[in-house]
Amino acid sequence: ETQPQAKRARNVASHTSILELNVGGQTFSTTRDTLLAYPTSPYVKRLLNQHVDGDDDYQITGALLDAQGRIFIDRNPKLFEQVLEYLRSNFDAEQLTEQEKERLKKEALYYQLDGLIDLLRPPSTGYDERALSPDDQNLRQEANEIRAMLLAKSISAADADNILVD
Repeated sequence: ETQPQAKRARNVASHTSILELNVGGQTFSTTRDTLLAYPTSPYVKRLLNQHVDGDDDYQITGALLDAQGRIFIDRNPKLFEQVLEYLRSNFDAEQLTEQEKERLKKEALYYQLDGLIDLLRPPSTGYDERALSPDDQNLRQEANEIRAMLLAKSISAADADNILVD
């Protein structure tokens, strides 16, 4: 009953029309403007692929529709709810655990929402650890441990540098 049908065009009366989406079996209602709040998302642009059809009517041609004519997205509805909150500008990433942020970041990558990806990214430490080889990461970790040990012993920075160099 909720299985997607073949892709077909659907007329939408105006750019502010209410759209119904079937995301993983759960229905969401929103406006086209909300979905396009961040128009840099290629995914959303493809989903709402529009062709003006006279008198400001739009045809949605890039979406798969379910049996009831709702736009069908085969994704996790709980995560989509958070994505939709972000698009509505009511999103607070601080309330999420690190694990929830990681799961939502994967959804943001799927929907190609760069702003949400950036919001969920941990604060920058000044360099990207992934740019270092595993050996270099180990060396950096060892140096940090030695530095912490020396600082705990109240050794001056100059003496600590000399010890590390030797």
